[in-house]
Amino acid sequence: MTLVQNIEALFAEQIQSWNLAKKNYEALKRVRHRSFSFDGFDVKVQFNPARIVSTAAKTSATEVAKRPCFLCESNRPAEQRKLVWRDYDVLVNPFPIADKHFTIVKQVHQPQNVHWVMDDFVELATQLTGYALFYNGPKCGASAPDHLHFQAVPASFLPLVEDYDALKSKGRAQMVKNYGEAEIYQLNHYLRTVICVEAITPRATVEALRYLYEYYADNGEEPMMNLVCVATPQSIRLFVFPRKVFRPWQYSTQNLHEQLLISPATVEMAGILITPREEDFNKLTEQDVLSIYQQISMPMLATPHIRVGIVKSPSVSFDFKGDYLCQQTGTCVVGENTCKWENNHIQWQGKSFEQLTFIPQHEQNEFLLANVRIGIDFHWEREETQSFRGTLELHATDGAIQVVNGVEVETYLESVISSEMSANASTELLKAHAIISRSWLMHPLLHTPSMPSTFDCSQEERIKWYERDAHVGFDVCADDHCQRYQGITRITRPEVKQAIRTTAGIVLTYQGEVCDTRFSKSCGGISERFENCWAPVPHPYLSPVRDNAEGELLDLTQESNARQWILSRPAAFCESCDAEVLMQVLNDYDREFPDMYRWKVSYSQEELSELIARKSGVDFGKILLLEPLQRGPSGRIIRLRVKGEKKEMVVGKELEIRRWLSPTHLYSSAFVVERTPKGDFLLLGAGWGHGVGMCQIGAAMMAHQGYDYRQILKHYFPNTQFSVLWGKDNLHLEE
Repeated sequence: MTLVQNIEALFAEQIQSWNLAKKNYEALKRVRHRSFSFDGFDVKVQFNPARIVSTAAKTSATEVAKRPCFLCESNRPAEQRKLVWRDYDVLVNPFPIADKHFTIVKQVHQPQNVHWVMDDFVELATQLTGYALFYNGPKCGASAPDHLHFQAVPASFLPLVEDYDALKSKGRAQMVKNYGEAEIYQLNHYLRTVICVEAITPRATVEALRYLYEYYADNGEEPMMNLVCVATPQSIRLFVFPRKVFRPWQYSTQNLHEQLLISPATVEMAGILITPREEDFNKLTEQDVLSIYQQISMPMLATPHIRVGIVKSPSVSFDFKGDYLCQQTGTCVVGENTCKWENNHIQWQGKSFEQLTFIPQHEQNEFLLANVRIGIDFHWEREETQSFRGTLELHATDGAIQVVNGVEVETYLESVISSEMSANASTELLKAHAIISRSWLMHPLLHTPSMPSTFDCSQEERIKWYERDAHVGFDVCADDHCQRYQGITRITRPEVKQAIRTTAGIVLTYQGEVCDTRFSKSCGGISERFENCWAPVPHPYLSPVRDNAEGELLDLTQESNARQWILSRPAAFCESCDAEVLMQVLNDYDREFPDMYRWKVSYSQEELSELIARKSGVDFGKILLLEPLQRGPSGRIIRLRVKGEKKEMVVGKELEIRRWLSPTHLYSSAFVVERTPKGDFLLLGAGWGHGVGMCQIGAAMMAHQGYDYRQILKHYFPNTQFSVLWGKDNLHLEE
């Protein structure tokens, strides 16, 4: 008989002869389940009261020494039978999480340390076909850290096993290293860090595991990690979950409303959160899931890749500066090329394709892309020829070719902070912007996307906001809708690359979640609340901040206060007209606008009436009145009454107001309205953009005055922490 046949025979005998096992496996059929859906995968939750023994186990050396070892044969229940494999006892676990659950125990009492038994672990997995063998490190889930043991459950029980194939088919399993005869991958955008070793032989699997063990080892001690090994006749897959901490803060908090008795081990890392208490099962939220995984996971092994949507056009011209391999034809391509859309296919070199992917054969290869439109719908809209590194993907879509650039996150960020600002920005400002741009990018990739753009529309009111809607076919777009990404065209200084390297992998987090770090050119003196510009979901770290050293807030929700504020120039970091500072933040086309702190726009009654009718699609007749009904703490108008001869409506939120009152976008919604003797409408305003989060000009002035990037970010994003998502070099920055 095979080992699998033997252990399953043991299982069948034990649930008949051992009452405790029989009762608990019967009870397992009645446990309740929930699940949370994320981007391409689910996280499951199991309410299992019998697991309170391991979940609440005290595993400190002092506590372990107080009790007899329940895995040693002399202390096991008399009814518990064993099956011997080498110098291990295979036991039926009497407190199961799956319909078959085994514990494989070293016969000699010795501490939990996989370094001594890597060969055994992988070899045993190859013999347990159909099962997942797993290992809990002594400081991350092992309820008996004093006695070396593994566990096994059916492979189909762990969501990760199925998730991995699905995500790999979507390009989310990124190869990070060839190690001997093994390939090492990491899963991107999976909430927690997962490294997968794929190999044909046990020897190659063990060698790769030793490499990862040494990479994460800390002062000679076993690194905190959980392991899962699944073998098929074709290959061996070893999943490694590197850990930072054993339990999240929710486990030990004394606040009963926030407390969650969840003690993550391998099963939790593989996608099933076990809750032994019903109240935890009922109150667990998506935010809790995100927070728990973020807290306990070590940074990813390598910088992940993302896919950026560059342009969509019926015809695409590009010029390869170096060899690029066409994945569809297997040929190398260099020089100028043109593709055209026809009958929902891409026409290239006399052939039709649904998709084309070009892979650079050298890391430094570049390609030029012509007629890239930037600043879409804004006053600086124009076309450019831009240079890019990474892969070039072309996809046939409805009526056009979608151009996508596959690029490493840190390379993407080098472009973003040079495109969103000037590459001449100060070092501290570049670092600050690198961190918030990285955080903004990773937030929706690691978490559930924000509520989509939406509006409440009636005859009397139109309240609308424009969110960072999920894109189809790529992660982010290259224009102001997401973050300005203009390839390597504007990366002109080594300081840009140095700022990215210095902050590699660092993001801002709040209660374990990567922050949705917003930013605008100028807050106008006080920053705005997130929920006043987008979805009605408060973000505690995106709250009003007075943009000066004192930080005293004024109540600008009151119309009289807002009017006085906007019509004056109170002291603020972003009040600066210092050309040297502004050049650090603004590209050439941004500097076409002379003053971002205070501004004015004038319309005749006829101009304004025509403009609002065209932009809103509503015939108001002659506009008679623009009346602020609700302002946010920055003075920005959230709801504006528009009264005409024929119709009256309320419009919001801030960006929709800006769209109605400008051929492109009004600089901000922080304005007051005055009428001239001729009847013209004069809009006197403050700031440029939505005003939420970091004020770029204010941050530039802070850096100019000697503040470092940490002080700048703490100013604009209160109550946040620094965390590291990949690499180990910056772990000392975590708080």
